[in-house]
Amino acid sequence: MALKDLFRPKFKHSDPAVRQAAVNDLDDPARLAEVARTDDVALVRLAAVTKLHDMALLAELAEKDPDETVRETALDRVTDVAALRALVESSAPEPIRLGALRRISDTSILVAFAREGTEPLVRRTSAELINDGDQLLELARDASDEVVRRLAVSRLDSVERLEPFTAGGEVESVRQAAIQRMLQVSDDPDVRAKAVDELADPHRLAAVAEGSDSDLVRLTALER
Repeated sequence: MALKDLFRPKFKHSDPAVRQAAVNDLDDPARLAEVARTDDVALVRLAAVTKLHDMALLAELAEKDPDETVRETALDRVTDVAALRALVESSAPEPIRLGALRRISDTSILVAFAREGTEPLVRRTSAELINDGDQLLELARDASDEVVRRLAVSRLDSVERLEPFTAGGEVESVRQAAIQRMLQVSDDPDVRAKAVDELADPHRLAAVAEGSDSDLVRLTALER
């Protein structure tokens, strides 16, 4: 033990194990914040992070701490929607930004990210997290990102909602996604056979020809 350790608090001790043990007994938010921001040992910072409740500080640490475990632990403690949204838009490593996105349950925010997110991965992950049929339909109709439209179409849950996207004037990748989804959601052999007749993917045609429970649908696939 260094002589100077006798004259300073244990959370500033030269031995990281002593500092970590001291942090476990700390309740002062200001001191915990100091340790979380400044200690040079990740395990000591981690001990402090597990006791923090300041959303802004936790978001800061999730974004900027150099240690992956500290960042992830800080993120797991962030529950404030505004802080999570800021993290998604921050310069944090990709796993943290996407992890923050997945912690957002407000679908209106997810729709906004699916429409306006600056990064394709954020837009597309947001679309995958949305389950509301009306919101998916809106994205399928008018999202600017073609992949987002395709993802939204592939999660629509009725023939009536899918049918407009199977029209010839639709973007082909979106149209094919709608046709493939039609095969999944429809119980009508005639509807499914019509969808097979428009299906472009040879692997999916082969799968339908082999596995469909409808003779009409299988025959249509085989004739293609």
